[in-house]
Amino acid sequence: MKFQQILSFLLSHTNFSHTFKTSLISLLMAALSGCASGHCNKHGKPNIPNDQLKVFIFKYDGSRQCEPQSGISKTEMSKELSEITIYSSQKKSDGQVRIQVCGALSGYANVYKIKKKDLSLAEALGFKKWDF
Repeated sequence: MKFQQILSFLLSHTNFSHTFKTSLISLLMAALSGCASGHCNKHGKPNIPNDQLKVFIFKYDGSRQCEPQSGISKTEMSKELSEITIYSSQKKSDGQVRIQVCGALSGYANVYKIKKKDLSLAEALGFKKWDF
């Protein structure tokens, strides 16, 4: 449905006052045309120095379904990244569909936020960029 059709419907099928309808039209126009002039993002991406850009990396923890204590903890795995500053860490599911059977891999991974400049070092240690 086009904007004009929506607007016509709202104006003709509602029992709102003229003032409310005028306010509604103004609000919709402002919301829909706010960035039309191109000023919302005129500078593009934020100007962050390359040495400050961050990325997320991960490595599967090896945990298995029906085995709650299986897998490597975030803390234990972070020791592999001793040469890299870690800004945050979390255990996350990769969201992929898996067979549901005890003993099968769970799909959980330890995810770490690091500086982008350290990505190649992390990849050399077996970590991958988190793109899920």
